[in-house]
Amino acid sequence: MFNYTDVLAHLERRNDLLREVENERLVKIALSALRARKAEKKAKTQQSERPKTEDVACCETATVSREIHSAANN
Repeated sequence: MFNYTDVLAHLERRNDLLREVENERLVKIALSALRARKAEKKAKTQQSERPKTEDVACCETATVSREIHSAANN
């Protein structure tokens, strides 16, 4: 048979377990939010950077255009 002290010890242990589960849940939420922020930041950074291939294509196109133009003038 349980006495008052046993019941209190059981309730205290149960509360500790509930707090632990809640803390784990909060940690998972925080980590998920952190990952989402990092992904947003990475995507934003990649959008703001100009790809190097565009620069090369642009320069090559300009060079070819100049060569065609100068050949037509000669």
